[in-house]
Amino acid sequence: MRNFTVYHIIPFIIAFGIIYLILPDKDSNITLKKEIYIPKKTSGLYINYSDGKEAELDLIYALVNESLVVWGSSELTGRDTMGYITHNFFPKQYNIPTLSIGHAGNQCFSILCQIAALNKYTKGRKMVFIISPGWFTSYYAKGTSTSSFLEFNNSTFLKSIVHSSVPDIYKNYISDYIYQKRDDINSMGRDMKRLMYMNNKMNIDYPFYALDHGFTSLFYKEQSCTYFDNYIYKSDSASSIMHTNTDWNEIKSQAKEDFMNICTNNDVYVNDKYYNLYVKDKDKFVQQIVPREVNREMDDFKMLVSLISYLEIDAAFIIQNLNPYVYKNLQDMKPVIEELQDITKKHNYPTYNMFTYATNDYDSGELTDVMHMGNLGWIKVNEFIYKTLYTKDNSIDYN
Repeated sequence: MRNFTVYHIIPFIIAFGIIYLILPDKDSNITLKKEIYIPKKTSGLYINYSDGKEAELDLIYALVNESLVVWGSSELTGRDTMGYITHNFFPKQYNIPTLSIGHAGNQCFSILCQIAALNKYTKGRKMVFIISPGWFTSYYAKGTSTSSFLEFNNSTFLKSIVHSSVPDIYKNYISDYIYQKRDDINSMGRDMKRLMYMNNKMNIDYPFYALDHGFTSLFYKEQSCTYFDNYIYKSDSASSIMHTNTDWNEIKSQAKEDFMNICTNNDVYVNDKYYNLYVKDKDKFVQQIVPREVNREMDDFKMLVSLISYLEIDAAFIIQNLNPYVYKNLQDMKPVIEELQDITKKHNYPTYNMFTYATNDYDSGELTDVMHMGNLGWIKVNEFIYKTLYTKDNSIDYN
């Protein structure tokens, strides 16, 4: 056994170390001298990180400088002629820089991974999470698709997760997802494989990546850095919040009036164009309820809120509505909505439950179609965010 160790194991480790030193991609992101990062965009929407490093660094700049960050999906990409979507409204109305991240497909697990990657910058930061009830029904309840996971979580984010101080319970949860989806991922980089093997060690490639990770940890601690660490995120000028007196009732009333001007050909309160294309002469819509035991999205949400709480993020949640004039079985979604509220309540996070089950509880114009907020909906959301996160008015019941 001693001879085997001397003549095989030790030479292998030495050879591996030498090879590792000359790997071409070992440290392409690290620089020795830090520079001040000037953001390209301090408010607005990034639908994903397709803009590359700029989008990621703008997000980190926003976190470091205590901007408001909003996470969501398709509702963030809607038309906003009046400037009521949160990332447009807050900078103009209150001088609060606001950056939104997401488009369709950016569900709970995708957001979980992004938050885990950014963990060093999140403590105490104000974030809003807009939750779509549709994520928890039909095939969406299977959780974030592989394509969306890959779109929002590149190698830099995965590397940050691998080397982060985030507890293993979250890393292992991410590891399990990658392992389950491994056949759907055409090409895995080194950091994705490292992450996958954290909780899934029964694979022929595992010893290589275990040693690779070990060498990184022991001899090349700077390898745990990403280009995030190359910059100083210093604000050019401190901005102060303008606590203006917004007449919420007046702008909500005007928004309802404006909506009725684009809802002239139906009595189900969707805009004319959408009605003609998707609702007219169609049967009422049905949400396909899935059994709780196979609702992966709910498990992802539970883990996401747990991580948000662990990182001490100053968060607020929005549960969006569905149009009860168009859907016929919204009462069946009551267990889903109640569990979402139970999860956020457990962690003492304020939650605005906009969901209604019947037409007599629905505020016409809140949605512009059957599931996406119109001006009225966004005004209500902005009022909730402002009073909850910026005036800390806990007397208001939004449930």
